[in-house]
Amino acid sequence: MTNLTQEEQALLDSVENDEWHTKPNFIQRKQALQRAAQQQLNAKNHLNVTLSVNDFEALKSFASKHGTSYQLAAENILHQYIENNLLYS
Repeated sequence: MTNLTQEEQALLDSVENDEWHTKPNFIQRKQALQRAAQQQLNAKNHLNVTLSVNDFEALKSFASKHGTSYQLAAENILHQYIENNLLYS
């Protein structure tokens, strides 16, 4: 075994003697922070966009062909563009 300093040995003995315990509210606090983080990841903002009549009709047609709403289709197209899956020309 590795040679430990007196301080390290005292700490190891303390752990092995089950003298260390999780604070009761630590787990609840951790869960609350995880929920808050997940809510932030799922949060949405609104965006108003003005489209030409032709583009709007094309978007609605595209969405209809894919069985979705034009709002969700626009959201998905924009997301793909942002993630570099669509090219701007």
